[in-house]
Amino acid sequence: MSDSKIDQATAAKLADKEMYRWMVGFGTPCALVAFFTSLTFAFDQFWMIGPAIFVLIGTIFALVYLTLTTDLNETGDGFYAESH
Repeated sequence: MSDSKIDQATAAKLADKEMYRWMVGFGTPCALVAFFTSLTFAFDQFWMIGPAIFVLIGTIFALVYLTLTTDLNETGDGFYAESH
C-alpha cells in the first residue's frame, strides 16, 4: 500500500473516533436535556426542569471541552485553515 492510502485510512479512523467521541460526549447530555424537559411537560411538574438546566450547563462545558480538544486539527488534510 502506498503512503497516501495509509494516510487516508488513518485519517478515516481518526475521523470515526472523533465522531463517536462527539456523539457520546455531546449527544448524551443533549438527549438527557430533552428527556428531562419532556418529563417536565408530560407530568406538568415545573421542578423537573431543574435537572434539565443542570445538565444543560454541563452540556455547554462538554461542547467547549470537545471543541478545544478535537483531534481533527492534527490531520493537516486542509479541512481547517492553517492558522497556527
